Amino acid sequence: MELTAKFKQRYLPGFDCRLSTFRNTLAVSDIVLSNSMIFGLSGTFMFCFNDNEYYSRLPYFVVTGVNDQSLENLTFNLNLYLFRGRMYNIIEAKKEISKLLSMGLPVNIAINRLLLQEICGESTNQINMGHHYITVTEYNKEKDNFIVFETDKSEEIALTSEELNSIWFSDLVNKRDQIDPFQLCDGQWYTAKSSFLSHDDLIKSCYSGIRKVLTNFFQSPIPEIMGKEALNNFANKISHLESISDTNYAKTSIQILNAMESGMSGGGLGRKLFSYFLSEFSRLTNCNEVKDISLGYTELAGLWRNLVKTLTSYFHTTNDTGIEVSYKSIIEQTKEIESLEIKYMTDLKEWFEKTSFKC
Repeated sequence: MELTAKFKQRYLPGFDCRLSTFRNTLAVSDIVLSNSMIFGLSGTFMFCFNDNEYYSRLPYFVVTGVNDQSLENLTFNLNLYLFRGRMYNIIEAKKEISKLLSMGLPVNIAINRLLLQEICGESTNQINMGHHYITVTEYNKEKDNFIVFETDKSEEIALTSEELNSIWFSDLVNKRDQIDPFQLCDGQWYTAKSSFLSHDDLIKSCYSGIRKVLTNFFQSPIPEIMGKEALNNFANKISHLESISDTNYAKTSIQILNAMESGMSGGGLGRKLFSYFLSEFSRLTNCNEVKDISLGYTELAGLWRNLVKTLTSYFHTTNDTGIEVSYKSIIEQTKEIESLEIKYMTDLKEWFEKTSFKC
């Protein structure tokens, strides 16, 4: 089957560009997994709070439910080979992409999404601070164009070499006002070569992913911005956000928080997907205890969504519900989330430590 047709047949839309492109790349190689399973196997679920008082790649604070190590973690956990690198111009890229495509490997490239949406005639209000992965499945030498796929819809997009060049290498030409220096649009790409994945291998990899999640929470390598300590830092930040003299800082931080929550990898969305992963794992292993913990993360997903809605209403002085928002209620919601985050992660840790399987 032609690569583009096979990719389209097995395609699933996703919420995180790394996880989504990785999942769809594996599906072409007959390893067909759900988005939630890929998320759990990556071991990237955690509480991340970037604040410029500690260390931040952005001038505002950002909360996510996913870290950015998914490509590396999935490659290790699933015993894959990760091809990755950086192209330096479109002429070189055509040759290298053609070689990889001939091997049956889709190529995922890091592009400026807003420029792609402009090319496609789409309007957007997304924040343009980092790169975004899309997938190349075909290069037509005669027409000198590429077939690419976005991460949220299965329609083919045809781009000329000039158009692909403009979105893939954009940061080498025009520097954006605000940018994450770790996520540049400067020719980065990756693909992965997979082998057979048995049912037993999948279960072992699930345990490995869970262990990674637990380690990241309780023994984070960067505790100030990831894990249990970062959660406490976030709760403290929220409790003092009202008194920050720079109101633009507070409002912009909430705007980013809202954007991450609704369209990318925010607190609620990350927890909902982790809940699905635990539920899927419990079915594979007939483990009711893990199923119960998964329901806790479903609860947390709702609490995160409510907190973001409340913060947005408070700082934008609008309230669609017609209910007055007090800052005291925001602090109470944050404390409840912090308490339950620790509870459910502790429950998962206790289950993991007593299970007969040791990975």
